[in-house]
Amino acid sequence: MIIDTANRWFVIVNPVAGKGLGLTDWPVISKLLRDNSIAFDFAFTEHRFHAIELSVEAVNNGYRRLIVVGGDGTLNEVVNGLFIQKAVPQNEVLLSVIAVGTGNDWVRMFGIPRTYTDSIKSIVAGHSFLQDVGKVSYYKASYHQSRYMANVAVVGFDASVNTRFNRLKEEGKRGKFLLRSHQLRRKNCIFYRHYGRQERFYCYIDSGSKKRRGVFKLLRSLRNMQAGLNRAWG
Repeated sequence: MIIDTANRWFVIVNPVAGKGLGLTDWPVISKLLRDNSIAFDFAFTEHRFHAIELSVEAVNNGYRRLIVVGGDGTLNEVVNGLFIQKAVPQNEVLLSVIAVGTGNDWVRMFGIPRTYTDSIKSIVAGHSFLQDVGKVSYYKASYHQSRYMANVAVVGFDASVNTRFNRLKEEGKRGKFLLRSHQLRRKNCIFYRHYGRQERFYCYIDSGSKKRRGVFKLLRSLRNMQAGLNRAWG
């Protein structure tokens, strides 16, 4: 039996998105899809970057409609998968999101409905738009690499916190434990390069006013650094 994948949706489900909502709410979401006569096949992600592999495989197998059941991280992986695949131009693939993540910044940015029922109604109605995608090129382990972003990219302190946060999530840690016990207390500092030398700034975030001053000191130091760079570059 040959399946017409071009007219079916392929759903990529992140079971750990939204503290496990991807898994626990999937029966509800899948029933809503069927009730709205949406023909689909699906797969669960099993590890980090698996959504990239699944999206490439789906497009190579003829799917031209993808649904992400997850958050911003899952969406980011699928977007990168669409740029890795070479079967069709990216604008020939329709991508939709049913948000079950923690932040869901992308759907909020575009005003996309966040309830499952309304999200699926939008899919049925065929509401779509073209979006620009950002490309970031960088070096890792001396190799030139590129990643794509659908809504936001960060560097410096935010990036450091997110890296630690994701690492701790992979270790199975959840909740407030992530922020209070590990992210900022382990070293409480960030680095940047200023005129060829590496500088260290300590930054503490806590409820006490003394520790808050560390944040203000950090911000002042960064402003001084920027002023120095502006003078150097004229």
